[in-house]
Amino acid sequence: MQANKKFLVVCISILITSGCSTLTPRDIDTLPAPAALPEKSEQGVVEIWYYNNVTISSVNVLDSLARYPDNPDDVLQLNRLEGPTNRGDRYAGLVRGYITAPADGQYRFFVTSDDDGQFLLSNSTSPSEARIIASVPGWARSGEFSKYSSQTSGDITLSSGQRYYFEMRYREAGGGDQFAVAWEGPGFSQAVIDGQYLSSFSQGSQVYPDDAQSVTGYELGYRVGFFDGKQALPFTPAYPPLDNDQDRLYDNWEAFYGLDSNNPNDSNADSDNDILTNYDEFWVGSSPTNADSDGDGIPDGAEFAYGLDALDPADAQADLDNDGFSNLEEYVAGSDLTNIEDMPVQAETRIAGIWAQYFSFQNFEEFVLARAEPELNFSWGAGSPAPEVRDNRFSARFLTLFTPPHKDGERDYQVIAEHDDGVRMSFDGQRIIDEWMYSSEPASAQITASAGQSYPVSIEFYEYRGHANLSIQFIDIVTGTALNAEDIFTVLDLSDTVSQSVDTDNDGIPDTWEHQQGTNAYVDDSSVINNAAGISNLEAFQANLSPWTAEALDEVVDTPPVVISPQPLPPTNEASQSSVTLTWTAPLTRVDGGSLSLGEIVDYELSYGQQPDSLDEKVYIPGQETLYTIENLDKGTWYFQMRTHDDKGMFSAPTEVLEYIIK
Repeated sequence: MQANKKFLVVCISILITSGCSTLTPRDIDTLPAPAALPEKSEQGVVEIWYYNNVTISSVNVLDSLARYPDNPDDVLQLNRLEGPTNRGDRYAGLVRGYITAPADGQYRFFVTSDDDGQFLLSNSTSPSEARIIASVPGWARSGEFSKYSSQTSGDITLSSGQRYYFEMRYREAGGGDQFAVAWEGPGFSQAVIDGQYLSSFSQGSQVYPDDAQSVTGYELGYRVGFFDGKQALPFTPAYPPLDNDQDRLYDNWEAFYGLDSNNPNDSNADSDNDILTNYDEFWVGSSPTNADSDGDGIPDGAEFAYGLDALDPADAQADLDNDGFSNLEEYVAGSDLTNIEDMPVQAETRIAGIWAQYFSFQNFEEFVLARAEPELNFSWGAGSPAPEVRDNRFSARFLTLFTPPHKDGERDYQVIAEHDDGVRMSFDGQRIIDEWMYSSEPASAQITASAGQSYPVSIEFYEYRGHANLSIQFIDIVTGTALNAEDIFTVLDLSDTVSQSVDTDNDGIPDTWEHQQGTNAYVDDSSVINNAAGISNLEAFQANLSPWTAEALDEVVDTPPVVISPQPLPPTNEASQSSVTLTWTAPLTRVDGGSLSLGEIVDYELSYGQQPDSLDEKVYIPGQETLYTIENLDKGTWYFQMRTHDDKGMFSAPTEVLEYIIK
């Protein structure tokens, strides 16, 4: 049982006249108030009591519900023995009252219901003498009284003017629903029983005797008879039932489940650790040796606590509170199965990386492209991050979530920003670096982070002209170690449904959309207008338009592509001592087997350097190219590695590092 669930330990008088049982019904505050019976019987009407969210597998076990019969969810009056149709799904109905025969003679009764139902009739006004005289074992249509032979009673002698107690019980699982009771007798043919022959059930005439001894006897006899019949054991009508060790457990039941009928202490044991004692399991009807008797993933104790059926596996997939989550999903998540406001918390999926957005001009005037970057270490030289981005006067925005690697308490970290030109950086919403100027002087700041907590990081950069580079390092002040980006930076997984609904800045626009369309996921920019049409970012999101051009966007692809890494061929142009030419074959398929056209490749990221574990030089080659020459390399050993970048902002896994020697 989930540790955060609370169940009551209550005394149940209908099960035992002294002592406490550990049966665990739903919290009493969640049960509906007992229905009030009228003080006097009323001629011409009867009441139908409804029990909602019922998942029992048969009307035979209706009385296993903790709220039955005294706590219905709805009560309606009927003026004939016929109920409304198509009320809903997963409910049970109980009608009880009195029938008055119009004349002496022989009568026959007919019942129809959807799903299974039972019509009980007493030979007097006493409910204790009521017995089933007609039943629907499966289901029948409205007005269909002859689908099963059991729907028709035998001949029953009734006396004129005499009142006879009756009950109509039925259950609805799904689909259509209805019930009706008809009769035929002296001088009239089959007809639904009309209100003039009916009167309501009233106080002082309970369905079952309400003294503890009578209730205990009735319940015990029912359980014993049901068990013996189910297991094809010979039924012994003697009362009280066989109980050699006087532990309140029926000897046949103990023997069947391997308990000791000579050990009085095993009654209060919990053999299968499902929070129901063996005594409780006997009354519930579940197995004392299997914590989940119906194998539906919800332990018997939890099912009883929530009013479910421990013997019906189908109720795990039902939704008691109609909040969109099945009972099993709620149980596993630890949320309340009966509270629509308490739903499982779905966590977003995060992956290593940094979201990058690139713009033409130095103040984010014209959005060009968005993609994920593996680290914050760029050297664009006299060029730019991508062919589409202009070489001078461009800007970039980087967003990620920083999670410190230390395990306990707080720790200080130094942040160093090497830049050419302007850079500014915010950590957890606070500006810590502000060098928004034409400068290449390194900037630094110190931050404090708590173990296990994540912090939003926002970095903005602009290039005016000349050389362009940006490098952000996080250094553990205690160890002096520079942290690896893949160990500390994460972004939302674009393919995850829950992640697609995350809205960090609460501006009504999901983070994933803001990243892909060039707006700021960490700042409420919903009212900002970036286009000539006067459409705000929020309006653009709601209308599926580009916030920059106001043009319609393509349909969103649920699963971002993952491409197969291209395989560079060995370097050529060996005659040159200061240059090397790489060639490769463009990939045609993605990792998931989907096709990848040449037009869907944005560019290739080529990393290289003279140390295999430090490829600090990067260039971005247009996606239509399959050859690239690097000039002015020093003599010695050089290492190369490539990744493919597609039109959905995703990178492939890198190729193996390729080695080449310039002599």
